[in-house]
Amino acid sequence: MPEPSRKRCSAPRFYPRKAYLSRDYYVLVVWPEGNRQKVGCFANRQDAALWVQHSAGAWLATWRRMAKARPAPSESLAASL
Repeated sequence: MPEPSRKRCSAPRFYPRKAYLSRDYYVLVVWPEGNRQKVGCFANRQDAALWVQHSAGAWLATWRRMAKARPAPSESLAASL
């Protein structure tokens, strides 16, 4: 019996995390490709979780809009020559 195909979700996952050397919290963004990115600085885990619930969608939309506006690396290199 063939294994079911696993589709990767195009949306990242958001996890509130405690900063290592401080009392602050941040949100860890894990992209489908496995890349990780830290976002924000929050006073506590609840504030970080609230940001995920209420603001992560808008942040992601802005991030995607900005990513589309960036030239591909080969385009930016050609423009600088």
